[in-house]
Amino acid sequence: MRYSRSFVLKILGAALFLALLLWMGLGLRHPDNKSAPVAAPPSQNAGFDIVCRGVHHEAKRQGALEWALDAKKAAYSREKNTALLEQVAMDFFPKKGGKVHATANQADLDTATNDAKLSGSVVLAYAGYTLRASQMEYTHDKKLVACPVPVSIEGPHLRVSGNSMQCDLNKGETVLHGNITGYIYLNGTASKK
Repeated sequence: MRYSRSFVLKILGAALFLALLLWMGLGLRHPDNKSAPVAAPPSQNAGFDIVCRGVHHEAKRQGALEWALDAKKAAYSREKNTALLEQVAMDFFPKKGGKVHATANQADLDTATNDAKLSGSVVLAYAGYTLRASQMEYTHDKKLVACPVPVSIEGPHLRVSGNSMQCDLNKGETVLHGNITGYIYLNGTASKK
């Protein structure tokens, strides 16, 4: 039996489209068993192409892991290039090494740029220091973390706060802005700055 060229091309196109959808869904797989995601009930899918529970996703560039995220739930919209995430944990891997760990109640991930906006009880931890804020923004191409809201940072030798903060992950530089107060602990005693 012979098929026309246009019929074969239509079948191949449909197969590629289905393979793409499957690949996108499997890219958001469960972190423990690496199985396909569990879809949420249809009533909760309004406005989204895919809704999953138990999500793990990694962003790599030239084989190097740049960041990874885990979320209790993710809702993906292809039209908006966005994934809305709940109960999020993200790990960032700066060029200088180490791991910056962030947690938040929610995140909005731009799937075209890999930029993310975290909100609700944001905690960022790195090398014994902990930052707390209500919001955090991550700009992927520049590897910048910014908090446009009041922040506090605590660590073994300091406790500081400010109205906002910006951190260059690759340079390892953090800058606080506005109404900066804090303590630096020298030899076990606090010195207010």
